Amino acid sequence: MPGPVQVTEAFELLRQGRDAEARALLERVVQDDNADAAVLETLGDVREKLGDPTGAIDAYLGAVTHLRVRGELQRALGVLELALIVDENSIDARCEAAAVREEKGDVAGAWRELVAAAVAAGHATRTTDEAARKVEPAVLGMSTAVPNAAIALALIDGLAPRDAAAAARIARALAGSLWSRRLADDARAVEARATALESARAADSDERSPLARLLEEREDPVPKTDPGAPAFADDTAEHARDDDEDVDDDTTDVEP
Repeated sequence: MPGPVQVTEAFELLRQGRDAEARALLERVVQDDNADAAVLETLGDVREKLGDPTGAIDAYLGAVTHLRVRGELQRALGVLELALIVDENSIDARCEAAAVREEKGDVAGAWRELVAAAVAAGHATRTTDEAARKVEPAVLGMSTAVPNAAIALALIDGLAPRDAAAAARIARALAGSLWSRRLADDARAVEARATALESARAADSDERSPLARLLEEREDPVPKTDPGAPAFADDTAEHARDDDEDVDDDTTDVEP
């Protein structure tokens, strides 16, 4: 449980509009490992208000962890909504929302959250790569099967621009799930997308030597010569012409 004096003081500071001071007290409660869901949710609000969106989402996710342990899933979704107001493309918040919705029995909602997470991951920057890598385990960790090919393809196509390899692996796994439920047309559609991704990756991977690629890219490739001609043939002809010119010069100098 949080330290009651510090928390009470922090809430009083918030009522007075002294947000920075309140945050300092709440951060201390968290550091002392005394924060509960209410403290973490409040800290998320304060961090967001003070211009720290990343910190706000972290605090909200911490609150969700506490709420899931207590089985307060609806309240957990409410806190996740706050996180998604801060950043609707938060991959962490989307994956967490998918897990909570699945736990509540909202299978369609869970898969919608995963599609949103995949789309966000597909447009991720380098700074969000770590979060993007959470999409694949979140999808493969679902205990409920993907409903249909439309959702599967939306998820795969969302992730593919950032991580085609993961998208292909997910496609194979989801196709297997669809086959197991005898949804043949859906399974074939997802398998076709997996094959396309795998083929594109194979075409992009060029295993030729750097020298071979360089020669191919030259604007003026090295001219091909007759393989049967000796390498010194041109030099011999050049020397012969030089000798003829010398003979001519000597001939003009001879007196009759």
